Amino acid sequence: MSASSQDLLIVFGSVQRVMRAEKAARSAGLAVDTIPAPRVVSSECGVVLEASADDSSALDAIFNDLGIEPSAIYRRRGDAWMPSSLDARTDGNLVQLTRQTAYGGCGAKLAKGTLEKILCGLPRLESDDLIVGIESADDAGVVRIRDDIGLIHTTDFFPPMVDDPFAFGRIAAVNALSDVYAMGGVPLAGMNLVSFPMDSYDTTTLKEILRGGLSALEEAGAVLAGGHTIEGQELLYGLAVTGLVHPQRIWRNGGAKPGDVLVLTKPLGTGLVTTAAKGDETSEAALGTAVRWMSTLNRSAAEALSSLDPHAVTDVTGFGLAGHAAEMAEASGLEIVLSLADLPALPGALEAAASGFVPAGAGKNRESIESMLSFGPEVDGLRIDLSLDPQTSGGLLAALTPEAAITLCRRVSSAVIVGKAVEGIRGRVRLEKREKTNCYQGNTCIPSTSMLESAPELYDGRVQYPMADLYQLRSTPEESLDCLYVLQCSGSDPLSKLEIPTKEKRALKAKAKALGPRGEPGELISGECPIDMAHRITFVGVGEECELSQSKLRTVLHRVMRQATKNREYQIGLAVPVRVHGMSEAESRLFALREAAVADYTFDHFKSKKNEFDKIDGVHIIPFSGETEKDLDEHLQATRMFRTSVYLARDLSNRPGNDLTPEALASAAKEMAEEVGGLRVTILGLKELQKEKCGGILAVSQGSAEEPKMIVIEHRPKKPKKSVVLVGKGVTFDSGGISIKPSAGMGWMKYDMAGAATVMGVMRTVAELELPIKVVGLIPTAENMPSGTAIKPGDIITLASGKTVEVDNTDAEGRLLLGDALHYSARFNPDIVLDFATLTGACVVALGHECAGLMGNDRELQDRLATIGDTVGERVWPMPLYDEYFSYLKSEWADMKNAGSRWGGALTAGAFLKQHIPEKVSWAHFDIAGVGYLEDEHNGQPKGGTGFGVVLVSTFLKNLLK
Repeated sequence: MSASSQDLLIVFGSVQRVMRAEKAARSAGLAVDTIPAPRVVSSECGVVLEASADDSSALDAIFNDLGIEPSAIYRRRGDAWMPSSLDARTDGNLVQLTRQTAYGGCGAKLAKGTLEKILCGLPRLESDDLIVGIESADDAGVVRIRDDIGLIHTTDFFPPMVDDPFAFGRIAAVNALSDVYAMGGVPLAGMNLVSFPMDSYDTTTLKEILRGGLSALEEAGAVLAGGHTIEGQELLYGLAVTGLVHPQRIWRNGGAKPGDVLVLTKPLGTGLVTTAAKGDETSEAALGTAVRWMSTLNRSAAEALSSLDPHAVTDVTGFGLAGHAAEMAEASGLEIVLSLADLPALPGALEAAASGFVPAGAGKNRESIESMLSFGPEVDGLRIDLSLDPQTSGGLLAALTPEAAITLCRRVSSAVIVGKAVEGIRGRVRLEKREKTNCYQGNTCIPSTSMLESAPELYDGRVQYPMADLYQLRSTPEESLDCLYVLQCSGSDPLSKLEIPTKEKRALKAKAKALGPRGEPGELISGECPIDMAHRITFVGVGEECELSQSKLRTVLHRVMRQATKNREYQIGLAVPVRVHGMSEAESRLFALREAAVADYTFDHFKSKKNEFDKIDGVHIIPFSGETEKDLDEHLQATRMFRTSVYLARDLSNRPGNDLTPEALASAAKEMAEEVGGLRVTILGLKELQKEKCGGILAVSQGSAEEPKMIVIEHRPKKPKKSVVLVGKGVTFDSGGISIKPSAGMGWMKYDMAGAATVMGVMRTVAELELPIKVVGLIPTAENMPSGTAIKPGDIITLASGKTVEVDNTDAEGRLLLGDALHYSARFNPDIVLDFATLTGACVVALGHECAGLMGNDRELQDRLATIGDTVGERVWPMPLYDEYFSYLKSEWADMKNAGSRWGGALTAGAFLKQHIPEKVSWAHFDIAGVGYLEDEHNGQPKGGTGFGVVLVSTFLKNLLK
């Protein structure tokens, strides 16, 4: 499709929604296509819908019919993409908002010195609950509501600095919201503030401005609570914003300490570029880049800062970097040194300054702090203009320890160290050409020059080195990786298989020859990377390709993550040009991606001191030769989804019994459903279980103070083509009951709900995939505890099926819960029922920790599951379930016992469950006792919960209709 006809980029929150929108639009005869998101576009899922603005109305109607709403729209203006909306004017005669303004954006602010003189004579209204007021130069006011809640108040409004109404509205709103982030808070609500000259514009213009503001509030998670609009001589727009912050965690612009370094999270030059644009003296691409940065919330930067204990924070707006640095220096009682050569400049900013397009606000800023400015030798006048340039919706400026600054620059790819705090004259800002004695000099992990000024190609979607980020697709430009890890089989040339430009590939091959890696098992050979892709390169040996198994590759990937964490490499590249024995190259590729995605898992939720510096922020995948970015991105989207679901299952499994009770597990299901959408959760409590006559669940729980639950999670598409029920054992702690377990190792019994965790993980994936299959998750959950009210050996209970069970062993409790849930599944008319349980030690004795036991009544179903398990690395082994095994459970007093002799224990448990399966239903039982959790790391799997079954079953369901 030509660039001239396709002038809309439509962003949705998931790949599945993009695909649905594309399919519906094409069915309607519209020319649309799905493409990788250019870097100028903020897209969480990495792909967008490309369309023509001429089809805006038709697209809007299609999206309404589908019940999906785009999260963002970008419209082409010349060579640049700018935020817009579907019903924005497309006739080419856009109102030029900036032609009727003298000052645009934050450049319209009163000079700092003038404002201080005005405020000086005003009386103060004091209150013990006013934590931050006008006596300081902080970004917002804060009032204490409770001991643990502070209410942030701020407002910002100004004239247009860009011509597009939607873009102006969004930028103004983003600018106002920034004050809340700069105070360490979370936006709560906004109120529109509008001055609108009716004689100069039609109401469509105002509607677009308000749409732009609303889009920023929505992205920030805030609400629009109202507003105030007047008819005035000049167009003005902004927001009054409230936010929440803990009174003990407020960020102030005072508090920087000598030795701190200053980090800036957005490039400078918005005033210079927009001023030049008013004179038609800058390119559309440069203006588009500035608009994108002004339209970007400071939310991610604030989140990255939240765990780093910043000493001082402010946002850089109308007073420019130098002006806000002066305020920080004054409030902190020290001097600040700015390194002019390190200031990140927007494309076109320095050119605008050289051509004389310096906004009047820059002169006002210099005049206000002239007495506190000092200049080092040979400073560049253009970069002085850049430091004084009034910013609209600028980045955060934070003072942190050097170590925390390094971490921030890892987490926020646009963040750059721009200076430091030193002892000296209070409030002075010293501008140096480049600070040569700073603490970060020589640390190649920190970008010391602008990433933006010399690389405009980053903004049009072209990347010199094709790569995709496994953990998130960033919309901001990325610096060089800390390390590129290349997996190598013995005697192979791994670099020849990678999609790297020829010149750079030759340089890498020369480096490999000098280092001499051989690909031997366990080999790690590192050196300086000869190209800009990364600072270092490490070759990782995996041995002979013909001997490379899934477990060996998983172990290698786990080792890579350990090595990267040890070296504090926060952004790494990963090239996996190897093939697992017995798998195709494509299957090997997907397996490697999935395993790399979960190889860095840790569970430190209950540690009082978390090491925030030992977290990998991003794993960037280097594609194979001939592999398209679209193909790779589709694989990565699925991988990210599996990662989230597996981590959910692992986290649930690892929670201790005092934290994850049946009630807490039910709450976790509700939270998951609310987060992902598309699921309905119903909780059956004690009374409902009694009404359903679930005697097994009730009996197991009667020794515990915790009430039992049955958690029902439903995914119900409009016209489902199949119906599947998943049942997961949810014993949140299993002491064994009266047949109590040995005390040694009893703590591991918090994992007796690993089957429930698997079902939770699969249901999350089902919702994200929006499968056209009815899928229901059933989780019977209880504690099995000894007490005076607990069930006893010899008791006879009646399950929901009406069948009676003699309790031979209270430690064989899981099958009692599952029996009730399996019978309950019949009301959903399933075609297939799958259950998951850490059910028997006998299965571990038989199969160890290498695979799960698989039983059922449908050999074809078992074979299909086993084949998928082999492919995804979650192996299962089909086991016999002859009718004779049920005779091992014969009871003299009831229909059956809940346990038999020591022989065939895993099989007799399966035989018990089979008695409660609805008729004419295909059923498979997974005994995951040996793989659902591990007491030690094993073949690259973590200690603790593994999330076994999530990928296998999700893949099975995804392929069920093929």
